Amino acid sequence: MNLSAETFLQIIKSLRSDDAGTAREQRKKPRVGVRGRSSIMLPAKSGTRIHPVSVRDISANGIGLLMTEPLVGIGEEFVLMLPSAGQQSKRQMLCAVTRFNKLSANLYSVGASYKHEVAENGKPLTETTKAAAPRPGSAEQISKELLADADLALVNDLEDRLKRMSA
Repeated sequence: MNLSAETFLQIIKSLRSDDAGTAREQRKKPRVGVRGRSSIMLPAKSGTRIHPVSVRDISANGIGLLMTEPLVGIGEEFVLMLPSAGQQSKRQMLCAVTRFNKLSANLYSVGASYKHEVAENGKPLTETTKAAAPRPGSAEQISKELLADADLALVNDLEDRLKRMSA
C-alpha cells in the first residue's frame, strides 16, 4: 500500500525533517529522514499494549522506527499510530516488519511497510469508505491548502530531496 499524497503531506507536516540519509541504501521508494515520536499498538494476552517509538525516516510505502526494547520481529505486524496534522485523532496504519536490527544494548532499528490504514473500530479502511483520493498531480494544491508558509517550504525542500535521491 502507498500513502495518498494528502496522508503523506499530513504526516510530513507533523514530523520535523532531518538531514540524515545515505546513498548506499537500496529503497523501493525514497525516504525522508525525520525526527518524531509516535506509538505502536501490539496485541498482548492481557489486552492491547501501546508502546512509544521514535520515527527515524518515512516514505510513501514504509517507515523506519527506533525502539528501546525488541517489541517486534521480522514478519510480525503492529498498528502504527501516526500524528495527523490538523486532526485530533491519530492515523492508524497496520504495518509489517521487514527489517529488524539491534543497534546497541537498548536500541533497536525497525523497518516496516504499510499494509493498510485502520479505522478507529480496528477494521481496514477501503477505497469505498475513504474520502475520494486526490487527483494525480494535485499534491501542490493540497500542500497550499493544508500548510502554512513555513511548512510549505519544508515540504518543498523534502520534495526536492526526494527527487535528488531518486535521480
